[in-house]
Amino acid sequence: MIAKNNQQDKSTAILKSLSEFFRDLNEKSREKMVQRQISAVQEFVEKSREKNPHFSWNFCPWPVQFLPVITKFFRDWGKINAVNPTLSGFSGLMGMSKIEMNQKLAEPFRPRNLFFKTLPKSREILEQFFREKYGEPPNYPVIFKPNVGERASGVNFVRADQIDEFLQPSPRLPPSLKLRRTSRMTGVGNQNLTEIIFEEFIETELEFGLSWIRNPHTEELEILSLVQKKTPRILGDGQKTLRELILEKCAELNLDKSREKKILAGFSADELAEKIVGEKNIVRTASVSYGTSFQKINLSASQKEKLIKLIPQLLENFAGIYAGRFDLKANNLEELLRGKCKILEMNGVGGTPLEIYDNDFSIPERYEVLFNYFFKVLEIADQNIRENRGQEISKLVVLKNLAKNFFGNSKTQELPENVWKNLREVIKISLKKRLKSSDLGKLWQKIKD
Repeated sequence: MIAKNNQQDKSTAILKSLSEFFRDLNEKSREKMVQRQISAVQEFVEKSREKNPHFSWNFCPWPVQFLPVITKFFRDWGKINAVNPTLSGFSGLMGMSKIEMNQKLAEPFRPRNLFFKTLPKSREILEQFFREKYGEPPNYPVIFKPNVGERASGVNFVRADQIDEFLQPSPRLPPSLKLRRTSRMTGVGNQNLTEIIFEEFIETELEFGLSWIRNPHTEELEILSLVQKKTPRILGDGQKTLRELILEKCAELNLDKSREKKILAGFSADELAEKIVGEKNIVRTASVSYGTSFQKINLSASQKEKLIKLIPQLLENFAGIYAGRFDLKANNLEELLRGKCKILEMNGVGGTPLEIYDNDFSIPERYEVLFNYFFKVLEIADQNIRENRGQEISKLVVLKNLAKNFFGNSKTQELPENVWKNLREVIKISLKKRLKSSDLGKLWQKIKD
């Protein structure tokens, strides 16, 4: 406990030092630094691709991906709190309650679900609660996920034959079936975990990310983007088992062992031993951390209009919410446009447009999307602050909560082991570029030549 608190204190101190450094930058110097950081991220990705040909910007830890964004908008981070004044977690930037958001969504579009303060002790109790609410037992497979968490952290896909084992209090529960501890989660086995969402798994062909904003004055909605998510699939020729093909795909996508175990846990022993012919989806959770790919859909004016009409049907309570992203499931685009879909999740400000993960976008183009997005949401924040709908908070408060959410006992997602190593490498490359572009660097280059 002491070690964890020390780590959090150290992280807070580092972030405070960075805060003072960024504060003292003038606008011209800041923009130059942003461009150097973008160039450094590009160089880092290219170097990483030499070791792994499949590596891309998508696999960089988020502190590396968002370093230029943090630098560019650092002075305004306290305003983020005013974008969605009625949402927790700084307008849904980090640490937002999924239960809180779920209660704002229209019931017909939500998966059938239950919320638990503590996990039920048996399948019988779980199904009894479900019958009381819906009049019948749940359809399996199902999803268990923590109330607070990002990037699929703590999400568990559980089959009918696994449910008894998953609910057991034994600390010897297989790692693939353990919920990762996130905010407000304590204890050893799953039985000691608190604030759990249980929901039926929605089996559809496709998943989409719909990003939007709402004008505080006119209440008009604007569609920022619609992106299709493509979960990893394997192609078998009848020679290899499902297990072998999954392991090959995980290695190709550079997924860590914890993700690999979660994917394998989605299939029974018999299924894993089966030799596969044809194409098969292997991931139930569409997330960049599980190797999902993304493709932006170019929408016509009439398609945008249909989506604008759909959003008020999805979100019953608009009060104090001006920017977000729906993660939706549907069998195809046509059904989605007709409103035949289910909401997996609604994100606040942290739900950035998903085309930043589209590999058809260059790295500078991805940052252009992010910069445009944050310009728009900060304009909303300024309007809400001026008209007393929202309140700006201290950047130090944001930094402290950032440290708590990612390094403290209440962490909401697991960071890769190499996150600091990668971040140091990018900063090191950026500093070298600064030296080369300075008068001293140019003079040194002339001397060398």
